[in-house]
Amino acid sequence: MTAARRAGRLKIPVYTVALGTPNGVVVAGPFQQAIPVPPDPGTLREMARASGGSAYRVEDAAELDSIYQRLGSRIGVRRVRREVSAAFAGAGLLLLIGALGTGLRWRGRVA
Repeated sequence: MTAARRAGRLKIPVYTVALGTPNGVVVAGPFQQAIPVPPDPGTLREMARASGGSAYRVEDAAELDSIYQRLGSRIGVRRVRREVSAAFAGAGLLLLIGALGTGLRWRGRVA
């Protein structure tokens, strides 16, 4: 909930999807025991509301596909061009200085 509230303050909506049924189980462990894993739609709904997003509840793959189709039109990507050559040059300089220091320590001279 803390992360959802912070996302809301930053104007980042969180969309939640409660997938499964109240009787859902996962079979796991060395003895293949069934572990109950019912979804918690109430908490997911609160998280979505706190961030300004939406909550969905689905029980099968077909419903999940339709939700993902709807969400795909709301979620976007912004491409930003950044100059990164200065960072690579700085990293190369640090490696060069480290190599010079190592050479001086082992041999007492450079070259």
